[in-house]
Amino acid sequence: MRTRLSRLVIVVAIVGIGATAPAQTLNFYLKKAQAYVRARNYERAVEMLKKGLALQPDNIDVYYNIGIVAMKGKLWSDALLAYQGYLAVDPKGADRKKVLADLKMLKQKKLRDRAATLTVVSHVAKTEFYLDHALIGQAPKLSITLFPGTYTLRSKKSDFQTVTRTVTLKAGQNETLTIDPTEITYYGFLEIVTEPAKGVTVYLDKKKVGVTPLAKIKLVAKKKVLVVFEAAGYDKWMRYVVIPKNATHTLKAKLLRPGE
Repeated sequence: MRTRLSRLVIVVAIVGIGATAPAQTLNFYLKKAQAYVRARNYERAVEMLKKGLALQPDNIDVYYNIGIVAMKGKLWSDALLAYQGYLAVDPKGADRKKVLADLKMLKQKKLRDRAATLTVVSHVAKTEFYLDHALIGQAPKLSITLFPGTYTLRSKKSDFQTVTRTVTLKAGQNETLTIDPTEITYYGFLEIVTEPAKGVTVYLDKKKVGVTPLAKIKLVAKKKVLVVFEAAGYDKWMRYVVIPKNATHTLKAKLLRPGE
């Protein structure tokens, strides 16, 4: 569930923040950020908001608040990245006009000829990319305008390895990176229980793996495997099974004699 935060960090109260909120909650960091804003310590306020964003990286309102607090503190690089993150999460967000106006000002008056461009290309569909604290887009291609500096680029896709790169950009530089995360190979086990319990030849995808009784067989998870049992005096038995991730699938089979 997304917490609505827009514009509230700057004012006196943030709705729904308890005095004893634990450190791992978003509201805890929002309360800290609010305190720093009151003290006009905008750099520390942005740091707290970034920690909150790490807990809810798709929360568009946190991006917006980082942007407005950073603008107030003249932290132009943070504002530029946060606002572009806002648009990456929701290009049609309610505060889009304000975000676009601030971005235009940043690019025209603050960046000018200092702008650097980072382009990321990926052939792994639906891979998301984060730059420091902010989502910047997803595969197959994205481009983002940045102030010169050093950034940490990170990929994110379920069941794929995370790729992390440190990127240093100079004024006027156009950098293109190709990042193709590798799929993680998970394993599971197949446990075979047959009747008769002994003397049944087991084939997996047409390859003989042994004769029962057998120990659990380690296989690549999520893969569909054709299991065939053969024994003298019994009809052939076959079935497809899907190997579970980090778990055991127990396959029980009763072989029948011809005519049964």
